[in-house]
Amino acid sequence: MKSSRVKLVSNENCEDDWGWPDQDTCYTDFMTEVILPEVFVDLELQQEVNPTLGLPGDEFTYSFTVTNLGTSTATGVVLTRSLSVPVNLVEIPSPSQGSYDNGTGIWSIGALEPGQSVSMVMVITFDAT
Repeated sequence: MKSSRVKLVSNENCEDDWGWPDQDTCYTDFMTEVILPEVFVDLELQQEVNPTLGLPGDEFTYSFTVTNLGTSTATGVVLTRSLSVPVNLVEIPSPSQGSYDNGTGIWSIGALEPGQSVSMVMVITFDAT
């Protein structure tokens, strides 16, 4: 939880005997502490490729892991992965949560609770250019 200090002002009994604002009684300043919930989402993406070198036609395995390192639930999480070279999917990815759209390259993860990790593995081959 995050703590913030707020200055509250009271203007009760503001007038002096002649009906004018009295600086001594017009404002009563005091401090109070208000506890506000801390909303914090911190998503980490780890990706690995194995093997790191190869020839056109060789299979490469890409592993993606998304972790919520924050203290609040992340909602509407998506991962878009586009590769700059022509590739062929050897195996349609089956993520641990959500769904993968092969046409758009979007992994719709959804909600991630604090500390939760989800993963997806993609096996591809590169075309010769």
